[in-house]
Amino acid sequence: MRKGFTLIELLVVVAVLAILAAVAVPNMLEAQVRAKVARTRTDLRTAATALEAYYVDNNAYPPNLNLRPISTPVAYVASSEIPDLFAAAEGWRTIGYLEALATSQPSFLEAFQVTRYSTAECADLASHRYFVFSNGPDRIDEALANSQRSFDDMVRHASADLGYFYDPSNGTVSRGDIVRSARHL
Repeated sequence: MRKGFTLIELLVVVAVLAILAAVAVPNMLEAQVRAKVARTRTDLRTAATALEAYYVDNNAYPPNLNLRPISTPVAYVASSEIPDLFAAAEGWRTIGYLEALATSQPSFLEAFQVTRYSTAECADLASHRYFVFSNGPDRIDEALANSQRSFDDMVRHASADLGYFYDPSNGTVSRGDIVRSARHL
């Protein structure tokens, strides 16, 4: 008499392996996204530290949307071109930077099509001093997608829905940007 597995036993083993694969593969993919989020947060912390060092030396932050001064002539970071791991196919390819208090706050906000703001909200926005940001796992720049809602979120307006900020509790592909400001140091 020959010994071996029956067809039923083989089917059970294949079914168990399929179930294990169905559970393991999504978790592995989510682990990759969580690792990218952690790396992005580290890159943002590095950029924020470089901005603070620049401020100490120059008594001002670099001009908006320009991280180049933080790498030349004094190298606060190795390169001002910190890649955004969640860059969209078009648009920003590197970690973004935005000074929270431009020379004229209302004209700065109006340039970003923010029309509803108060003096207190402008002061609250200015207290952040700057923002360094990444698109986050959804790869959408929330500030450009809806500037008014992003402004409301940043100043915690009564109508804020906090959709501007990435929240991992909603899953690794939650909407929202990964953001750091002087308040977060």
